[in-house]
Amino acid sequence: MESDHIVEKGQVAPESLNVDAGSPVEHHTPKQLGLVFVGLALAIFVASINGTIVATALPVIANDLNGLSSLAWIGTSYLLTSTAFQPLSGVLSDIFGRLYTFLGFIAFFVLGSVLCGAANGIGMMIGARLIQGVGGGGLISLCMIIIADIVSIRDQGKYQGIIGATSALAMVIGPLAGGGIVDHTSWRLIFYVFLPVMGFSCVVLIMYLRIPIPQGALSSKVKKIDFLGALVLCASTSMILLALSWGGSQYSWSSPTVLCLLIFGFLLLGGFVLVEAKFATLPILPVYLFRIRNFWTSNAIAFVAGFFMYGAIYFVPLYYRNVHGYDATAGGLSLLPLMLSLVFASMIGGGLTSRFGVVRPFIWIGTVLLAVGSGLLSTLNESSPRGVEIIVLVVAGLGLGLIIQSAQIAVQASVETKDMATGTAAVSFFRNFGGVLGVGISATILQDRWSNFLIQQFNTNGIPLSALASLDLSDVSTISPDLRVLVIRAFIMAMNYIWYISCAASCIGVFFALFIKYVELSKAVPAEIVPSTGSQVEVVSEASSAKT
Repeated sequence: MESDHIVEKGQVAPESLNVDAGSPVEHHTPKQLGLVFVGLALAIFVASINGTIVATALPVIANDLNGLSSLAWIGTSYLLTSTAFQPLSGVLSDIFGRLYTFLGFIAFFVLGSVLCGAANGIGMMIGARLIQGVGGGGLISLCMIIIADIVSIRDQGKYQGIIGATSALAMVIGPLAGGGIVDHTSWRLIFYVFLPVMGFSCVVLIMYLRIPIPQGALSSKVKKIDFLGALVLCASTSMILLALSWGGSQYSWSSPTVLCLLIFGFLLLGGFVLVEAKFATLPILPVYLFRIRNFWTSNAIAFVAGFFMYGAIYFVPLYYRNVHGYDATAGGLSLLPLMLSLVFASMIGGGLTSRFGVVRPFIWIGTVLLAVGSGLLSTLNESSPRGVEIIVLVVAGLGLGLIIQSAQIAVQASVETKDMATGTAAVSFFRNFGGVLGVGISATILQDRWSNFLIQQFNTNGIPLSALASLDLSDVSTISPDLRVLVIRAFIMAMNYIWYISCAASCIGVFFALFIKYVELSKAVPAEIVPSTGSQVEVVSEASSAKT
């Protein structure tokens, strides 16, 4: 079947994978499908939990490695590379095959984990987390890609709903598990404890995954890699993420360091678009995909979902700590209403998508619920009943759960099979990128507004501003009761601005949702993927090849 994509003038048609409807893929038996799915779910659980498991252990790790000044980098470094390398997972798996790429990312993850556990200095720890992030980010995207290969578009809803729920649970469990490990044993166990799970996942996929391998010599496959595009994308993404991480914390937003990172980051991002449009033989992110309405609208909605979700994960526990006096563990548990409702909506929404074969209504409902939930968060204060706070978080979580899996399916149902991997990886990338941007903007807003509102509160109550210098805002509970009331009031007013921005972003998501086109989800399992050049593909499973 010939491609019906419009290839831009001067652009070489991608030599990636295309659909041959006459050659069915080797179907998985129910047992094989179940085992492969378990292997993928375990891999994405481990990759996701490692994004948050160090959160409660950071002070202990940094102190032990004499790197308290670089404490934040232990967490940021993983997020940096896991986001930057997600778009590469799609094109690499098209070139080398799903299984081999999966095993490659696991190798990066395991290597990074071992080095983290063996780190004897903060520099080694940060470098190891960078390596670990490459593997973790690639695995998250690739798990979604493999699911898209082995089940029909219509059935992907229920499978991806469970995968999304698994990832969300892992992100909540991470800080609790990290704190428990640090309290009862060595922090180094954090990086070793899940390695056997990754080993089990490898064995299962080697034995049971049945997806054809693109044929060709290794040298010819390597030549297809868009090295220039990969370099420019990673550099631009890293610069932007660094600016967002440093701005308002280590450096002011007007500092030359942050401004240069932002300027050159966005310039390189423009350069990446040029490389993909004019020079890449097999682009990492083909420009023509943005001509597909459901591709750019769904990725915009995924960006908005990430913007809110990561901001909530960071700042909801902080709200409960400062306003209600929760400790770190209780603050982490305060996320349960949000994340459990996300899990519920992701699974129910996925099941209904598979049942009725439509995805657009769930995107509409999800974006509206997220906008309502984020708006209601701005109404909370120190006197809000706990039940009301839970209901508000549940509303936002239901919206997130519907959006995350529905946006993924909308993209997969709207692109050709040969672009399935690239499209799937793009959704993960935009969601993570939105999350990093959300955390960076929210942190800046909180820091700026909290300081301004504190000054207002002190002036209104006739308290000398010199008293501000003695306040430890990192631990509100240590502040005297009379001043604590003013500090909490100023904090809530500042937090409201975070939810105002999140609500505005969510409303933009509602706007984009209006442009989602109707697509009917097919019950057919994807046909065998073959090179668009017409050459033959070995009709053997990657597992069989791996054994020989």
